[in-house]
Amino acid sequence: MNKPERRPRISREQQKALRFEELTNAAWTLFCEKGYESLTIDEVAEYAGYSRMPIYSLFGDKQNLFFHVWKKISLELMGILLKGCKEGATLNQNLRQLAENLLQDQANKDSHGASIFYVVQSIGISRPDIQEKLRDLAEIHLQGIKAMISYSVLEPGQTLRSDPEIIALNLIAMINGSSTVEFQTRRHFQDADYLHTLYKAMALE
Repeated sequence: MNKPERRPRISREQQKALRFEELTNAAWTLFCEKGYESLTIDEVAEYAGYSRMPIYSLFGDKQNLFFHVWKKISLELMGILLKGCKEGATLNQNLRQLAENLLQDQANKDSHGASIFYVVQSIGISRPDIQEKLRDLAEIHLQGIKAMISYSVLEPGQTLRSDPEIIALNLIAMINGSSTVEFQTRRHFQDADYLHTLYKAMALE
């Protein structure tokens, strides 16, 4: 009779990372069902199959837990936005890819991503520690878009309108602003050609 295959042991750090992922996933799932205000630490813990103690030891409190939920979602979004943007491609091509990626992501999502963004931003108003974490996260996004601009190739006769970091700031402001309007109005008013034209006007002379 064959012995059952043993599961490989995982280290304490791997266990911690697994709990972290399972709890953030549980918090996100329940947020999509119930929203933020009525959701409790106990409900998140029970859904993930834990007591409440791992939440306090890993995150400290409910507010920090939901910051990390937002951090995970926003970093995934940055990966989606920059997917297909290639070093050596022209800036024009990469800006077009950015526009198409944004529209594809918006088409595939409901309003929960925007909702948690506003929840965490509101938390940050009265929590300087979370406000600082939000600034650090914004810097990661800024550097991602800046890097895309810097590794893109300009076509003959093209020049950048400003420093890559300034252009990246303007692009992020445009993306956030238009996403806010669509969330508030529930109207999709953008297409790839429109966005591509705007992005080029921000980036190139």
